[in-house]
Amino acid sequence: SPIRAEMPRPVRDLLDRMEAADRAGLLRDIAKVSSRCGFAATVRAADTIISSGRVLDAASLEQTARRTLQTDDNTTTSMDLTRYDRFMRDDKETDA
Repeated sequence: SPIRAEMPRPVRDLLDRMEAADRAGLLRDIAKVSSRCGFAATVRAADTIISSGRVLDAASLEQTARRTLQTDDNTTTSMDLTRYDRFMRDDKETDA
């Protein structure tokens, strides 16, 4: 399948080990969550769940995919913390 190549290795490996009915169920869950969260966030979430040793089910997949999207969104609107850089300098200068 062309989509298989787009999935992280842990997801592909899990799909390869599953029985046909279980594999079909997981692919349905991936399709369902992808329609709401996007394919990239969904397979990234599946990879995260599998790699952490947790059980991969529809609820955890959607929850993790939504968190992945929130993390991606927050990286573009994060706070500017450059004023705290002075605390990280070796010379420990103090700025007024």
